[in-house]
Amino acid sequence: MGLETGTFIDDLVTTNPLGASDEVKQGDDHLRLIKSVLKTTFPNATKAFRFETVLTKTTTYPVVAADARALILADASGGAFTITLPLGSTVFAGYSVIITKSDSSSNAVTVDGNGAETINGTATRSLTLQYQAEKYIWEGTEWKVIAVTSFEVVSDLTPKLGGNLDVNGKLITSVSNGDIVIDPNGSGGITLGAIVKIDNAGGVNADISETGIDRNSGSAETFNIQNSGAGAMTLQVDGGAVAKLAAPAFTGLVTMAGVLEANAKLQVDDAITTPAVVLTSSTGIALPMTGASKKTLTLDHNTTITVSGEVADQVVELWIKQGSTGGTAAWSGVDQWIGGSAPTLSTTTGERDLIVLASESDGTTIIAQHLGVAS
Repeated sequence: MGLETGTFIDDLVTTNPLGASDEVKQGDDHLRLIKSVLKTTFPNATKAFRFETVLTKTTTYPVVAADARALILADASGGAFTITLPLGSTVFAGYSVIITKSDSSSNAVTVDGNGAETINGTATRSLTLQYQAEKYIWEGTEWKVIAVTSFEVVSDLTPKLGGNLDVNGKLITSVSNGDIVIDPNGSGGITLGAIVKIDNAGGVNADISETGIDRNSGSAETFNIQNSGAGAMTLQVDGGAVAKLAAPAFTGLVTMAGVLEANAKLQVDDAITTPAVVLTSSTGIALPMTGASKKTLTLDHNTTITVSGEVADQVVELWIKQGSTGGTAAWSGVDQWIGGSAPTLSTTTGERDLIVLASESDGTTIIAQHLGVAS
């Protein structure tokens, strides 16, 4: 019979040759055809081809060249152990194995490059989650990794991190106006290790509920409620409850910067104090109505004090102490002095004049009064 034609293995006819009816030379043709088909099917077959196999390992194991294309099930339930990849010079470029952690324990399976050989630029890789699998490929100079498994929280109903979560400067966000809820189990809390900011850039409510946020660092910290736009941020308590700004008894201090506006009951269980802003003596001194409400000045110049930065319904108390040189004060920006005129300051070293300045609700009119001198 005639010789069949073929390019790949599937094209070969297994019943040929037919035996006595085929000539010997046709057998030669069949051999040549088989060789041609094999070379076309496996064009880069310069090394042994191994079919996939499955190996189970429960302790330290050195992968060998004969393990090519193997799936290695690493069971660390009895303890953590290391699997060492073969020396690159003993395998071919493109050699690969897949290693997966098959158990649910917290014991890690470490994959180590042989000697100084690296894996994606590092000495080792760590498999810490059940079913976490990686394919290791020798590319001629080092091992490359392809993650065989990707853990999606959409399909994994109980995902667990094997290490720290680095968001790499990205956002944790939701879709369709959904909430993001962080819910510790039982009596567990949320510990935040840096300055806490709530940035209401989207124009919707930013809520802190239940017992609050505790950094528990034992030192002074900052908690910012911040709107990146121009609008105000509101501390709101619903259901008739009382809004509290409270510090633990062992510290006893809540520090605020800016304006606190209360449109309902604000409970303060201790004294409200403001740290004083210290002004520097010179021939011209700016007195801002913004910032801390208490300001102090040790005067050693004849000066002009200029009131600026008016804010509606703001009160500032200014303590002027006569320094070793002392000085006098003229005033700019005060619209009205109670009593009719600006005061004459004490000239005695160490004595302090107390002056109170208040802005009207229009935010521009400043009224001041000299309350007296203290030694």
